[in-house]
Amino acid sequence: MSTAVIHASGEEVQPYAIPGRYIVVLKHGHRPADVLARHGVKAHHVFGHALNGFAGEISADQLETLSRDPRVELIEPELELFATAQTLSTGIKRIGANLSPLAKIDGLDERVNADIAILDTGIAPHPDLNIFTNVSFIAGQPTDGNGHGTHVAGIAAAIDNLVGVVGVAPGARLWAIKVMDNTGAGTTGTVIQGIDFVTQNAGQIEVANLSFGGIGYSSALRLAISNSVAKGVVFVVAAGNDSRDVYGPDGLQNTADDSIPAAYPEVMTVSALYDLDGVPSSDDRLASFSNYSRNVVAGNPVTSPGAAIDLAAPGVNIASTYLNGGYATMSGTSMAAPHAAGAAALYIAGHSRATNAAGVYAIRQALINSAQPQSAWGSASTQDPDVNHEGLVYVANFAPSYNSPPAVVITAPGTGATFPSGSATTFTGTATDAESGNCSASLTWTSSLDGQIGTGPTFSKALSVGNHIISASVTDSGGKIGTATITITVASAPQPTKTLSVVSLATDKTIYVNHNVAYITATVTDGTNPVSGGAAHMDLVTAKGSLVSSDTTTDANGIARFQYTVNSNRGTGTYSVKVTASKAGYTSGSRTTTFTVTR
Repeated sequence: MSTAVIHASGEEVQPYAIPGRYIVVLKHGHRPADVLARHGVKAHHVFGHALNGFAGEISADQLETLSRDPRVELIEPELELFATAQTLSTGIKRIGANLSPLAKIDGLDERVNADIAILDTGIAPHPDLNIFTNVSFIAGQPTDGNGHGTHVAGIAAAIDNLVGVVGVAPGARLWAIKVMDNTGAGTTGTVIQGIDFVTQNAGQIEVANLSFGGIGYSSALRLAISNSVAKGVVFVVAAGNDSRDVYGPDGLQNTADDSIPAAYPEVMTVSALYDLDGVPSSDDRLASFSNYSRNVVAGNPVTSPGAAIDLAAPGVNIASTYLNGGYATMSGTSMAAPHAAGAAALYIAGHSRATNAAGVYAIRQALINSAQPQSAWGSASTQDPDVNHEGLVYVANFAPSYNSPPAVVITAPGTGATFPSGSATTFTGTATDAESGNCSASLTWTSSLDGQIGTGPTFSKALSVGNHIISASVTDSGGKIGTATITITVASAPQPTKTLSVVSLATDKTIYVNHNVAYITATVTDGTNPVSGGAAHMDLVTAKGSLVSSDTTTDANGIARFQYTVNSNRGTGTYSVKVTASKAGYTSGSRTTTFTVTR
């Protein structure tokens, strides 16, 4: 077991590490509260979704003991990050959002059905924004007092209402997650707290925009983003405004000179385009301040001509929403990223959301594939500082997916049918699809009791006893699933009828006098073998007609034993005895005998 401790001998010094503040990631199954109590650490933040751990003030002595605690996965310093707006837009036109049938930018308030989390300085209340949720991880600052996050939000999703500005994904639901303070500064700890919240709500949030960055490396921040991506959230981040490689001067990923989170392969990294007229023309070029990428790490989950940069997007003189219900113009890769976040939301609204990391990477790749190459930007030179020329995010051709699921019909058996146990049932079905044609051969059949039971248009199978929900399903070439269901019953086979026989019924004597005890014995079989555990009931009728009854159970030899004490007051003469034997699963049987009482 080992624990990574920042500033250990031989490790690089992180220039933006906050003195005395650390992030601690625990191994799976260990509770942050237990570790905090053991080491006397007071946490600023406790993580429970994207990470298992906490952030807080940690003294040198506490750091030393924590580093030896086997429950700790890693410890690293909390790093300071900064909003990347650079200076005080045509961006919607330049990426073709006004032409997209998904965006429907026509002055009518028809909102895009998607959720975008803006992790930033917050989002101030604004009539042009559809703020769905507001949460702050900056103490004493419940909303945006800076303006950066509000500006970013408007680029992504300002409402199409003929007022102010319009966003790439007009009216999309905005999750305002404040992780930067009102000066535009935050830490890896506050950002992880925001990512933790996104991950907790990953069932609703499809896209997260991070228009900030810092210099250094943070395993905790990357792990938090990776775990959130695994839940199906597309993370879009600003490349940074330092005119440098996102991997730093050394060109190596995961070193102390990285631009983070832009250098992480799990995120969609966006550089900034300089464009002042909103159309391809000679002024189009990469902004001089924008970070770039000279190479990309092996195993990058997407393939981009920009290497570690997925896309470029407009980032100079972009008009958007601002504080106090107003509007402002700002520049930076902070402004470029929400263009791509809005594009991701549009794509998801027209197709489907991701539910895992593979789905996230498929969405990123689709946006890269639909981008406008630099050769089509209209300028003689795009002034890309490297040989890796990322394309411009372009959404004009984004359209709703009209692919309908296959039509599946189960033709036999009919729903509600009943079949005897052990008999093979024949199943028949068809599947047709507008895009894929006849896909009956790909049908998969399942039973709610027996799991997968067959494939193809027809097959026969004997099913287990019980009530079955039978489903036939198929997936077409567009990924849409068609399903049909029926219910059938498989009944237990009828059991053969067995009859109990009282094969003998005898008394120990034939004649009794007053006070004698009559011992009565009945032997019960199934016609061949003795039956044990059967119920035996005796009805004895005296000479005067009185009824005396008694019950017992047959023993291992099928014998039932009764006793009767003779009382001559009940008459002398003939007494009759009837014994009836019964048992579950058998037809009852009986036998009668007599004896005599003389005095």
